Amino acid sequence: PAAPPLDPEHAYTLPELIDIAQSSHPQTRIAWDQARHAALAAGIAASTYLPQVSAAVIGGHRHSSGPGSVAGVDVDRGLSANGSVSALTLQWLMFDFGERDAVVEAARQLSLGSNIAFTAVHQQVIHAVSLSFYAHTSAQAHLRSATQALKNAQEVEAAAEDRQRRGIGTV
Repeated sequence: PAAPPLDPEHAYTLPELIDIAQSSHPQTRIAWDQARHAALAAGIAASTYLPQVSAAVIGGHRHSSGPGSVAGVDVDRGLSANGSVSALTLQWLMFDFGERDAVVEAARQLSLGSNIAFTAVHQQVIHAVSLSFYAHTSAQAHLRSATQALKNAQEVEAAAEDRQRRGIGTV
């Protein structure tokens, strides 16, 4: 996926960075899809308890015409027939000796496992972003501290040089 748009002038907070990482990291998308598919499979497995209804309609039309003879007598005939057959069936499994329960429970367990994996991926992303955020914050603090130390050292050097010029300083 394309990199998320970031504003270089904005100082992002840790929750903002975690949100950006979770929404753009490919592993979180994969884990989300797997968890969603497992939840759908659990719903499909639970639907085996519902009755199955099916409907079928067959229609037809027949027309024939032309001369013919009946008992030696010639007649013109024109026959046509229209019709349809409709069927509606209802099927419901009453006893399966625990098979549906086992299938539904297995699907639920797979869904739970997918949810745990999804949470683990999110925790890994949060951990990685947090480590990077705090390492960056620490580096910024070290830079500020080093900058202040340099400024203090330059002020001490300037004061010592000033004392040396006035003749009250020592080497």
